[in-house]
Amino acid sequence: MTTLEVKSQINLESALLLTGKEETCLSSVHCAYYSCFQLILFYLDTKFSYDEEKRKREYDQYKKKFTGRRLLGSHEYWINKFANELKGQNQATNAAIIDSNFRKLKEVRVEADYQQTDFTKRQTDAIYDNALYTINLIKKSF
Repeated sequence: MTTLEVKSQINLESALLLTGKEETCLSSVHCAYYSCFQLILFYLDTKFSYDEEKRKREYDQYKKKFTGRRLLGSHEYWINKFANELKGQNQATNAAIIDSNFRKLKEVRVEADYQQTDFTKRQTDAIYDNALYTINLIKKSF
């Protein structure tokens, strides 16, 4: 079974490969974002005693509890949860940077996936660099 950490690395490598041609830049953005998100899930599971089932139960309980109010999407929820866990480990600065970088990555991923927007190689290189920086910061936090 492929771990989330391995999937994260595969997506990061794919993002780098896909930045090489203008026609694959949009896919690069997608892979860059998911490489970071999968790594966060991996660390939630391995460092903070989560697993796929526990994450599903917790998010389902959250949705039931906050019916009628603006709910966080599952990605936002887990990014916030991860940042809060880091803050609890006295890593508020890293948590703030990771959270900020994720917001930027998610914004461009949504744009790449769902809007009629093109990205240049230069833009996707910058997005890849942001993802790589975020991944290294996540790993450095442990």
